[in-house]
Amino acid sequence: MKQKSKIILISGGTASGKSAISKDLSEIFQKNKIDASFFSIDNYYYDEKEIKNIFKINDLTKVNFDDPNTINWKDFNDDLNKVFSGLIVERKIYNFKTCNYDLSKTFKVKPAEYIIIEGIFAFFNQKLLNNAFKKIYIEADGDLRLIRRYKRDYNYHHHNHSFNCENFINRWEKQIYPMFKKYIEKNRKQADYVILNNIDSKININKKAKQIFDLIKDNN
Repeated sequence: MKQKSKIILISGGTASGKSAISKDLSEIFQKNKIDASFFSIDNYYYDEKEIKNIFKINDLTKVNFDDPNTINWKDFNDDLNKVFSGLIVERKIYNFKTCNYDLSKTFKVKPAEYIIIEGIFAFFNQKLLNNAFKKIYIEADGDLRLIRRYKRDYNYHHHNHSFNCENFINRWEKQIYPMFKKYIEKNRKQADYVILNNIDSKININKKAKQIFDLIKDNN
């Protein structure tokens, strides 16, 4: 992996606030006239056809998307290497309702001084860990993350009446929480900084992003 950019990894459990803090951090870099690009590992899940083929399953409700093996790491590493080579990467955005990529929406990642990579599996990829400039773990109380995730999933699905409370609880108990214990929580010790995020507000998110920015610049 050839690189000039400095990789900032941001991990943590589901609904800890990773995505919001990462996006604010990217904006803070830009406001300080420092080039930064943002990668979300969420946009590298296998699509419906690939999932069914790889896991030999037809019912997508049975797929455990909190398992890191549902991520297309080859595509992710290929795109990251393209950015390090000076190329702009454009990729379709993953749609969690259909488990496919949205043909009408794309995101671009440009070569930059800092590459912010966010996702629950940000510390899972050993190549990323070995080449990271800074590793940030966003921590939030487990019961708070459960409530946040419940609200997020409800708001995401309620308009088409597809949200089912019993299914959500079952997924949390059998997939989300066990995978967190197996893959995510133990990686906390590999972080350079642990940021506590137990307050739900835009002001707090920006405050946490500013805290990370200051830590990175002070220790550059």
